[in-house]
Amino acid sequence: MSLTNNQINYISAILGFILINILFLIFAGGFEGDKSANSLFISLFGQNIHLHHWLVGFVSLIILLVLEQLIGKSLLLSFTKGLALGAIFHGLTFYSDYFKILN
Repeated sequence: MSLTNNQINYISAILGFILINILFLIFAGGFEGDKSANSLFISLFGQNIHLHHWLVGFVSLIILLVLEQLIGKSLLLSFTKGLALGAIFHGLTFYSDYFKILN
């Protein structure tokens, strides 16, 4: 039984999804406040803006979808889309402060 390109791309995306969730559980923690020193903040106009990983994943996913339309599907794009989807999933399901951007 051989796999089609679409099936291989789906498997690649699932592997990316699983991998990023494992990495986020290790490095970002499983609940808000857990390992908060690893959070990414930027200062802009006197405000600290929290770049939640779900937000970074969402922007990345949009960029990846545009790239996919421009260059076509590939194993690497499928894997990185899985990473982005996993970041979105982890950020929105493991934390209740996902909407708090300004600190």
